[in-house]
Amino acid sequence: MSSAFCNPPNVMRRFLPTVLLPIALSLPPQAEGAVKASSRAAGRQARQPVPSDPERDVPQVMARAKRFFGDLIAGNPAALVEQSAFPFYLENRKITQSRELLQEWTRNLNRKRTDLLVLYGIEVLTPAEMEKKYGKPPRHLAAIPWRGPDTYLAVANLSGHAAVTIFRRVDGAWRVVAFHD
Repeated sequence: MSSAFCNPPNVMRRFLPTVLLPIALSLPPQAEGAVKASSRAAGRQARQPVPSDPERDVPQVMARAKRFFGDLIAGNPAALVEQSAFPFYLENRKITQSRELLQEWTRNLNRKRTDLLVLYGIEVLTPAEMEKKYGKPPRHLAAIPWRGPDTYLAVANLSGHAAVTIFRRVDGAWRVVAFHD
């Protein structure tokens, strides 16, 4: 067997042009311009802040929360870091680098049998709804930025214990900025 087939980058270099070139050549010239124009428009839209709309935001945050807690139960620290924004608050500790957060998640998940956890439900709340329903947070959580625009809290029931994540819109996507259980 050739060494090119054992080395994935070489395989991609050899076969990727044979896949992409026919697709690119099959596009009519006006379609290429339309694709470029739509990507420029999408870039402009991504830079503009999106006004908060709970009817749109809550289902998006709920989907992100389900994914986050699914990765937590699966014990996948890399996926948890991928869904995070910085600074990140894990319990009451501020973490500013992804490598450090990966180490913390790995250490925390290795100590627990997350495969035994059951996700019974998730509730997504605005900061005002959270405070109205559960009261002010304890003093040791005061440093966590849970209030502010484009911020939602997802309260999960993990095997009868509450776990709270704070989601904030960062560059147009919902990211986890804090976790506490």
